[in-house]
Amino acid sequence: MAKAHVRRPQPVAADERSAREASSDGPPSFSSLQHAAGNRAVSAALQRQQLPGTPQPAIDPHAVAVGAMRATLPSLVTKAYVDYESAVSTIRSEVLAKKIELPPETKPLDVLLAVGMALVPWEAIAVAALEAMAGPVRETLKARVISDMISRNPLPFSQPTLDDHANNAMAEIAGMLAKPDNLKTAYKAASDGWKEIAKSTVVGSTALQQTLSYLDGCADEASKRTLSGLVGTMSDNQVAAMYAAYSNPNLRQAYVGDLRGRATQFADIMAAAPGAKPTSFVQINAYGRLRWAKVRYNTTSANYMFIAWVPPGMVDYVAGQQQNPGEPLDPGLIANKLPDPVIMQTRIVRMDAWGRIRYAEVGGEDNEIVFRRWIPQDKETEALAQAQTQIGGIDVDPAKVHGLVAPPGR
Repeated sequence: MAKAHVRRPQPVAADERSAREASSDGPPSFSSLQHAAGNRAVSAALQRQQLPGTPQPAIDPHAVAVGAMRATLPSLVTKAYVDYESAVSTIRSEVLAKKIELPPETKPLDVLLAVGMALVPWEAIAVAALEAMAGPVRETLKARVISDMISRNPLPFSQPTLDDHANNAMAEIAGMLAKPDNLKTAYKAASDGWKEIAKSTVVGSTALQQTLSYLDGCADEASKRTLSGLVGTMSDNQVAAMYAAYSNPNLRQAYVGDLRGRATQFADIMAAAPGAKPTSFVQINAYGRLRWAKVRYNTTSANYMFIAWVPPGMVDYVAGQQQNPGEPLDPGLIANKLPDPVIMQTRIVRMDAWGRIRYAEVGGEDNEIVFRRWIPQDKETEALAQAQTQIGGIDVDPAKVHGLVAPPGR
């Protein structure tokens, strides 16, 4: 009688086990992280048998954590610039749709352009940045940590030791990213280090053309090249700040909001109104401090008409045009009323209303905050970034907003 053929179970390769584990439910194992990272050396090291008493490599969690972020940062910078260019394109389309056609200025707008991504302040770029450490970004970084520990140490690790070291390194990263004030300071220092200030003439005979020229100046690839080259010279805190900022999954939305605010202000502040007489910029001591204002001089009455306060995002451009600013202007020489710079403007606000934190657009009437509209939830990241370009803060007491209505769908 013929013997029945028995199919013996075949051994499963380490890489196949990794793939199976990566597709299973539950938290990813170290093996699946290694497989995702494509680091076969890590998998091979973990399969080595450890004899009792085998010495384990000494690891500095801080060095491993910073090294992993530093190694990942160039690719994040490249992706961030793609997001930035896309955001510039979106705002160009919005500006074109408005069809702003105003008379030319009496002279070219000679302004200081902070090239590229260096325009964007920490408050805008870091919107939801720390949340990036949850999910895929965290797992990618953890896989990099594991890979770095194996590649830098000839002694093999036992899996519990590797697990402990990786967790310590991730805790070190979390600790660095949990200090927003430190990150903001470090981000500013790093951005100042790469910021390229170029004296550029914004061209165009109309406000529309000038605004588009301004946006073209924003999207300069030099900032990406410069920042990528400086990654190796940044301090540990600067690396952590840049990593947090550019890991932000909502980075493009943050860029869109920031650039929308800047483009709108550029058209409003830097361009002439239809049929307007020549204007100038002066400093006025009002509402608690010195502020830049756009004014028009009345030759017949020898005083000034106030036109607008200069928002923070435009201060550098305005100040850069002044050859000799001179002394601050006496508020008594303003013929019309100086409005409250915070209340009497269209701005984005944030409030606790109808069960959660919500964003809204408000205006100012008779020195009171007046409700205009709710910001849709999928546009809140853009709104928060845009709010960083306005005068004054974003948080407001809903009781002080007149005409507030219930949001649609609650």
